[in-house]
Amino acid sequence: MLDIDLWTVLWTGVNLVILYLLMRHFLFKPVTAMMEQRTQAIQDGLSQAETARQEAQALKEENEAKLSQVRSQADQIVSQAKQQGQREYDQIIASAQAEAQAIRSDAQAQADAQRRQMLQDAQQQVAALALLAAAKVSGRALDADSDRDMVEEFVREAGDL
Repeated sequence: MLDIDLWTVLWTGVNLVILYLLMRHFLFKPVTAMMEQRTQAIQDGLSQAETARQEAQALKEENEAKLSQVRSQADQIVSQAKQQGQREYDQIIASAQAEAQAIRSDAQAQADAQRRQMLQDAQQQVAALALLAAAKVSGRALDADSDRDMVEEFVREAGDL
């Protein structure tokens, strides 16, 4: 059956211990050191990622604040532009109304002047016709002084009607 030799077992144990010590020194320590370095690199990467995330969040909040401020300024500028436009509109309307009123006043004054001139012309024509009719009725020619007196009297009487 099996034959177990004590020296073989002993030398096998010693070989195993030596092999274990050599592997521990040349294999396990470098692998453990490499694993620790890898763990440290991962932790550094995670901490850098967290820092970058926090910085990005801060930048996002800052940009949102700036955007809000810009929108507020834009709203204010639009409001001021609307107010300025309304003021200019009101000023233009007032100016146009004043100009229209001045034109109406000038037109009324011209119409009044023309009406007075037409009335004067009509009175002169009526007076001339009256003198002509009076001369024909009376059968005699009137002189300038009597013509003028008669015309003035006729115009006064016609004006009273």
